[in-house]
Amino acid sequence: MSCPNFSKVNALNYYVVSDITTRYDDEREEEVECIKDSFDYDMDLEFAAEDAKEKGFEAEKGSYNINMEGCSFLKKDNYEVFGKKWSDRWWNSIKFIEEIFARGGYYSGMLYDWDICVSVNGEKFYLCDYYSTEDFIEAISEEWFYYASNENEGMAKIQRKNFEKWVNKLITKFSEEADSLCEYICDETLVCGGVFSNGEAVYYKADTLRGKANNIE
Repeated sequence: MSCPNFSKVNALNYYVVSDITTRYDDEREEEVECIKDSFDYDMDLEFAAEDAKEKGFEAEKGSYNINMEGCSFLKKDNYEVFGKKWSDRWWNSIKFIEEIFARGGYYSGMLYDWDICVSVNGEKFYLCDYYSTEDFIEAISEEWFYYASNENEGMAKIQRKNFEKWVNKLITKFSEEADSLCEYICDETLVCGGVFSNGEAVYYKADTLRGKANNIE
């Protein structure tokens, strides 16, 4: 039984990096196409990191292990304040982290995917993959809401309800930004046209599929 070559978690489309490169062939004395190796993909990530800098993303330090599970190689920290902004306290400051992953294809190639991590009081929650917003809110202490609500107990209870809407709005904002970055740094945007009974999948260029849908040749 086979399986689709590409696997994504949160990305809207398949933001693919080409598995073909060129090398100089001494015998033929010319550049020839060949399949990329791990060194080529490491170089792809370095180039992507350079392009992502202008969008505010930073490269993760360390070596990358490209597999289907994926490794985080880019991130962007966004600090947001809920309620009154305190100049001398950090209680109501929350960090939303956009993480970009490189996931290897089952057979060949590589694609970019993303997730959103929320960090508060040193604890991290990956809201798109593992946790719900409710899980995140339950983990936040009453003390946090008390200070975020200008030290008003009654307002703290009200703010807990408003907090979920605030978080969801920002998750949507940063998710769209992360998805846009993946499309910006990839070589090709694909969509899955279907999966065969044996598990293999067929992919189309996103623009090609949109053209077919609108009867554009």
